[in-house]
Amino acid sequence: MFRYCNACGFETDHTSSNNCKVCRVAYLKAYQAKNKEAIAARRREYNAANKETNAARMKAWAAANKEKRAADNKAYALANKEAIKEYRRIYREKNKEAIKAKKAADYQKNRDAELARRAKFRRENPERIKAQSKLDMLRHPGRYRTNGLRRRFAEQQRVVAWADKKKIKAIYLQAAEFRAAGIDCEVDHIYPLRGKTVSGLHCEFNLQIISTYENRAKQNRSPDHHDHPTPDTNSRGVCV
Repeated sequence: MFRYCNACGFETDHTSSNNCKVCRVAYLKAYQAKNKEAIAARRREYNAANKETNAARMKAWAAANKEKRAADNKAYALANKEAIKEYRRIYREKNKEAIKAKKAADYQKNRDAELARRAKFRRENPERIKAQSKLDMLRHPGRYRTNGLRRRFAEQQRVVAWADKKKIKAIYLQAAEFRAAGIDCEVDHIYPLRGKTVSGLHCEFNLQIISTYENRAKQNRSPDHHDHPTPDTNSRGVCV
């Protein structure tokens, strides 16, 4: 049985409505535009009253449609890349302190797991870390200059009269030769010059050549005292 649309007058086979599909869609769009605030308020009211039911329904749908959900999320992210980036930037700016506090709390809660994860990442991605360090150096030259000045100042403060400068120079030259041969290494202070609990001296007994990865992973930490008992300043250049 055919009917005629009350809006446009064209014939329609939709017996459940007096309007054709095109006119119904146009009507709904106009209604939604006209009553945007009222519709949003009703949705908020409904969602608040049915919070647990909605959560369970959404969880069940997500579990049953994992692939579709992943594909939809990926498509949305690609189509709205800049908008998402801007939203995240604004969010970080507004919630700096909260984000910082949460990161600190999460780190303390999962410290061992986080250190293991970072060590694994550094071990598996040496080239990526190297490239990122170079990029950071270009982006923040002032910071790197300041850190370099601090390090040189620390070395000057930790130099002792009995240190053998020739041997110190020889260690740095050997490291330079290794790098020229393609070996990624650095000269490391076994006991850091600015350690939290133990401060090392800038002398030949406190220097070693290790891989760049090991040096980055070591950071400002002293050797494990169980494996390396704290020596006196005459043997390894350590000042407690």
